[in-house]
Amino acid sequence: MRVKFHAEKAFFKTDTIDPFTGLPIYVFDSNFLPYLNESFDKEQFEMLMVKAFKKIIARIPKHPYVLIAFTSGFKNFNNSNNSWVTCLKCYQILPDELKNFLKKIYIVHESWLVRSMIQVLNNVLRVGFLKTNSFSGEKIDRLIYCNDLTELSKHIDITKIRISLDVYLYDLQFEPRLIIPYSSKKNSKDYKFYKDLIFNRISKRLLIESCDYELVFTKPGNPKRLGILYDAIERGNYLDVSQWDIYVIGSLYLSILRNDFDTLIPIDMIELPISDEYNYTLETFHKIIKTKGNFDVLTKFFEILIKLIENNQWTKHDLKTISKTITPTLCNLKISLKNSDSIAIGQRFIKNLLINWDQIIKDTQEQEPQEQPALASASVIPPTPRKVSFHKRTPSIQREPKILPNIPTQKRNVSSSSTISISSESSEENSINIEPTITSNPIELKKDHKENKVLSDVTKSLNKQPIQPPSITKKPNKVITKFSDGYSSIEGKKKVNQLAKLYEERLMGLEIMKDMK
Repeated sequence: MRVKFHAEKAFFKTDTIDPFTGLPIYVFDSNFLPYLNESFDKEQFEMLMVKAFKKIIARIPKHPYVLIAFTSGFKNFNNSNNSWVTCLKCYQILPDELKNFLKKIYIVHESWLVRSMIQVLNNVLRVGFLKTNSFSGEKIDRLIYCNDLTELSKHIDITKIRISLDVYLYDLQFEPRLIIPYSSKKNSKDYKFYKDLIFNRISKRLLIESCDYELVFTKPGNPKRLGILYDAIERGNYLDVSQWDIYVIGSLYLSILRNDFDTLIPIDMIELPISDEYNYTLETFHKIIKTKGNFDVLTKFFEILIKLIENNQWTKHDLKTISKTITPTLCNLKISLKNSDSIAIGQRFIKNLLINWDQIIKDTQEQEPQEQPALASASVIPPTPRKVSFHKRTPSIQREPKILPNIPTQKRNVSSSSTISISSESSEENSINIEPTITSNPIELKKDHKENKVLSDVTKSLNKQPIQPPSITKKPNKVITKFSDGYSSIEGKKKVNQLAKLYEERLMGLEIMKDMK
């Protein structure tokens, strides 16, 4: 009798290392060994076990490693046929050079058979590995017993290990739920990528295998197995989803659509009165996908549903059963009398979507190219180039600053006695204060030819003098309280002196002209 044996599932390398030794971890899962059937006799069982162990020996590494042994599979062995003796014979097949590479063992879910084998190896065969605790010159435990997965998680990170469904089910006998001392970060990019990967894998499996089973999505999966799978995903555990049946996968898929996505088809976006016309269905669908942005998710799901309907001779699904099954999930509604009207509206709309799905996809894809070129062209057109580069800026004639002479501003206070008072002060440092005094008798300025000639001569003498650009010196900021302080901060010391002398010459000239008259 031929029995299938998958050596790659019984013995494999993990992606993690032992934190105490730094050695790579390998897993031996006894649940994938050929189990003793009533139709097998002792010789047949022994032959199957020897063949299986030879395949496992071919996978044992030729370098130091740490082993995790899930021994729950030995529970299927029958003591009446001396199965533990068969296991000892299989151990003797292992070459001595490979035995020395095993540096540490974690034994999980210890059974009577494992305990018997260890005692025989220790007392009868005197295996040195089980007698010494020395490794690399340090005292360590080379044989560690773990009653369950929770205890194993205290030694290594079990999320990096592929644990079979049979191991999870056996572990439930000891702990109702697996509790580990670490957790995954739900908002991290790695965890989001992990969940997307799981979602894509179960979507692909449903698309391929769901047509071979009856009433997928209608028949619920086993609650215990579904809970194990859901908790493993929440932990971010390494998973082989092929070990779960299609009904558990279908129930998980609906749970992800309900809990991990926004409402895919909101009832409030279906305008009433609802219509079965194609244009109404198409416009409502476009409004939903534009608002929610869930076109890809709906496309994958409806592709599975259409395939179930097309193969109704095996799936036993039609438009009515499918729309009734998936409406609470897509519309995020609980089945109750209160929501009966909303569920009826959603079921009718989803049924119309399924009827016209091929044409809806075709029309939707035809509208996308019309909108995309406009967006693409708008994004491709570069902005107009600047005339002047910020990196290589060359000064132009128009941009060169022109240094203009600072023209002093005169402040004239006209009093009631028609007198003119002019004050000029420089800064406190190196300043000369000049206050020209004027007699009490007011001076009347007359516009005659002689006065204009004197003023023009003074102006010409000023223009002939070279104007030097003021030197810029950094001085501490000072609050200006007088006009003279502000004026001296603008003018230099030489300008103030020259201006004061000009005013004195002008006043003296005016007095001389007055005396000449």
